[in-house]
Amino acid sequence: MILGLFIAGANRVQAQTSDAASEAAVRRAAVQFVDAFNNLDWARFAASFDSTATIFHPSAALMSRIEGRDSLVKSFQGIFKDIPSQRAGPPYLNIRPRDLQIQMLGDAAVVTFHLGERPRLGRRSLVFVRRGDRWLIAHLHASSFVLPSDTAR
Repeated sequence: MILGLFIAGANRVQAQTSDAASEAAVRRAAVQFVDAFNNLDWARFAASFDSTATIFHPSAALMSRIEGRDSLVKSFQGIFKDIPSQRAGPPYLNIRPRDLQIQMLGDAAVVTFHLGERPRLGRRSLVFVRRGDRWLIAHLHASSFVLPSDTAR
């Protein structure tokens, strides 16, 4: 019985260590994704996504769900195609996640954060999946709206 309690305790410690390591890996993947996006580094940006990834853009021009890594990368390239010619060099964007939260769900994780400043608020949700030793984005949901002046976050 004592051996059983010892093994159960050891398994619990191992699971907590594994969860902490997984959460740290997801955080690194999210930071690398944002860095690639800020720099419009399309190779690293594309490498952040699972091949079957989907996205909902915040833009009214892109209302339908976009499916597949190649299609979603092309959609972003279309939106940001002129920025490099307008700026001297990277970083081209200034994406700074705030209130970042990670929810671990076994071999999946949900990363949520806010963007922007009042009155316009952006919200982002990234669903990561573990693929071998990598964490890849399986879904990105982006929404933005203007807050009424008397609304608290």
